[in-house]
Amino acid sequence: MAPFSRGKADAPPRRLRVYQQWQGNERFFCCGHCMAGPNWRSCIGSLLLLVLPTVVFLVWVASYMGRRVSWAIFVVSCILPALSAMWLLLTACRDPGVLPRQEPDEEWLSGRKPRTKEVVVNGHPVQVRYNDTCHFYQPPRAHHCSVNDNCIERFDHHCPWVGTTIGKRNYRTFLLFIYGTTVYIGWTFAISLWSFWVKAAELRAANKEVDILSVISADPAAVALGVFCFVFFWFVGGLSGFHTFLVATNQTTYENFSVWCIRVPPPKMDYRAYVGEVRKAAAASARAAEPPSVYGPSDDGEPRSLDGARASSSGGPALAEAAAAEVAESDAAAAAAAAAAAPEHVSLEMAPMQEAASSRGGRGRGQQQQEQQQQQQQPNGRPKGGKQREQGAG
Repeated sequence: MAPFSRGKADAPPRRLRVYQQWQGNERFFCCGHCMAGPNWRSCIGSLLLLVLPTVVFLVWVASYMGRRVSWAIFVVSCILPALSAMWLLLTACRDPGVLPRQEPDEEWLSGRKPRTKEVVVNGHPVQVRYNDTCHFYQPPRAHHCSVNDNCIERFDHHCPWVGTTIGKRNYRTFLLFIYGTTVYIGWTFAISLWSFWVKAAELRAANKEVDILSVISADPAAVALGVFCFVFFWFVGGLSGFHTFLVATNQTTYENFSVWCIRVPPPKMDYRAYVGEVRKAAAASARAAEPPSVYGPSDDGEPRSLDGARASSSGGPALAEAAAAEVAESDAAAAAAAAAAAPEHVSLEMAPMQEAASSRGGRGRGQQQQEQQQQQQQPNGRPKGGKQREQGAG
């Protein structure tokens, strides 16, 4: 062994990159430059579903229409599928917006971490949840993808056709992919019908019998592509229309579909309960919801007297004194109104009664009116001692 040779024990430790110790379910290619979803093979299936019909279309239909009509048809027929394939690969191989995981803190380890907290976004309170897998509070509109096992910023959905999650960083290319594919399918369908019509015109110019079967046998590729595009146009076109609506209303697929996943709350009433029980429960809930009233009914449903209201009022002595003052003022006002409506000699005799009503504050208005009626029912429309006072005055 050479004296200056170095063994394996002296070699520096190998430095690992982040993608080599990744904790999620994503797959990395090209030394970590491409991030794909866990079901990345479905992206290859979608790519084949795009490429194989394109080969048939370019070889048998687009090339024929380029010779018979214009080569611009062939050029456009090459550009559209190339753009769709590029946007598909960009969507499938790009980071959808994975939020980096954090280390658990002591508050979470001790079980004292609150499950939710409220933050203010653009002046509006928003409730965010704690992510037990990534150990942080999820930002608004972020969601943990169960397939990729990572928290995705502005999560939209997990697309099985692309093979990865659609989030903030690849949603634009996803929109371009479905829009471009919709346009390409419509273009292929239109050119296939045009080719079908050109074949029929050629047969007619050659003085041959023109019918459906003869034209189909003359151009079977155009017929097959027309049927294929007619079926897939409704699916891809409907998806494009749905995402156009989401963009216009500033929603995500997850937010739009969450209304179908939330738990339905229980009803507020038991419709099979007996009527009396329902009324008692409604009255109890109403009494519990409303603040206590001085003049309201008691617990047994009977009206409260003033003394009882003062004693049972939850406002304390201050509220009872205010109620007594209010009753005294109302009694004094009633006595003044009765004196104004009575004759002059009766008004003179009512003055002491007004003063008594003001000082009595605890007596009810009904009792005052009863005393006034009894005094006015005496002979000559005046109380018993009125005549003696008049004679003394004379």
